[in-house]
Amino acid sequence: MDLQFLSGLGVDEAAAAAIIEAAQAEADERLKALGTDAEARRLRDKFGYALCRSLERMGARNIKAAGAALDFEWDGNDFDDFPCGLLEAVEKLRLEAPYLFFGGVGGVYEDIPAHSFVGIVPVEPSDEELPEISYSEYMRLKRGV
Repeated sequence: MDLQFLSGLGVDEAAAAAIIEAAQAEADERLKALGTDAEARRLRDKFGYALCRSLERMGARNIKAAGAALDFEWDGNDFDDFPCGLLEAVEKLRLEAPYLFFGGVGGVYEDIPAHSFVGIVPVEPSDEELPEISYSEYMRLKRGV
C-alpha cells in the first residue's frame, strides 16, 4: 500500500499518510513480536539440546526419565556450551540415582559399560568358486532340495 494507490481510491494525502504510517507501525510491531518469539524458541531448543547432551555424556539410560528427575532450574539466559550449573546438577543426579545411568557409582550398575555396540561379524571369504547362478538357485542347491 502506497500513497499513490490510496490517492487513486479518493483518499486525501493527509489521511493516506496517516493510514500508511499506522500500517507500518503495526507491521513493525508484529515483526518485533515474531522476532522475540523466535529468539525464545531458539534458546529453549538450545537448552534442550544441552540437557540431552549432558545426560548422554554422563551415560543416562533414558534421557526423558533422567531429565524429569533432574533438579535444575534454567534462568532463561543465553549460554555458550552448557548453562551454568547444569553439569553439576547432572553429576549430583548420577550420584543420587545411579539406576538412571549406565556405569553407576557403585553396586550392580558399576559393571555395565556406558556405551556398547552390538553388530555382526563380517563373513570370511569363501575358498570355493561360486558358479554364475541366482541367489535362489544357490540356496536351493545348498539346502539340497
